[in-house]
Amino acid sequence: MGKILLLIDDQLDFVTGSMSVKKRGKECVERTKIWINRNKEDIEKVIFKCQFYDWDNPMFKRNGGDLPMFCVRNTPGACIEPTILKLLWRLRIPYDVTSHWEYVQDYLPDCSELIIAGMNGNTSVKQGVGWFWNVYNCKFLWPCTWFPEHDESCFKWIREHTEGIFEIPKRNKKTDLYVQRFKGNK
Repeated sequence: MGKILLLIDDQLDFVTGSMSVKKRGKECVERTKIWINRNKEDIEKVIFKCQFYDWDNPMFKRNGGDLPMFCVRNTPGACIEPTILKLLWRLRIPYDVTSHWEYVQDYLPDCSELIIAGMNGNTSVKQGVGWFWNVYNCKFLWPCTWFPEHDESCFKWIREHTEGIFEIPKRNKKTDLYVQRFKGNK
């Protein structure tokens, strides 16, 4: 089997909705699509690891928690970013969707290379790298992932726990801050 692309939290609430960070989500989606187009011959499958919650989840502010509502089942915000789905369909690249880390492993037994990217880099993506870095030939597509600007420890941890980092050509200086800053590491 070839390369598997694991896209974590590429859902509308993380790209443009209640959990998005300025324009970073859209930039990450565009970079991901560039990478998929450039590597379409080598991609065996894409796996979307998503979050889905019920309306009454206690982590939401309306239920006494700290977070805005996001990725609520059967709402537009929980949907996978549609332009990525359209690209996969056009290129005839198969994909699967799961909401549990345990099930992601079921898709990976014969994977030659696992490439991880996605939204919410300081928690969900880091968690994905933590699950798989010592089992698979794991690479991190970090220009396609957004992080809070203050979270340098997450960058360092992911760089230490992945085999390599793919570079994507810069699109503009403001949104490519991290590409410029860490170019040449690892």
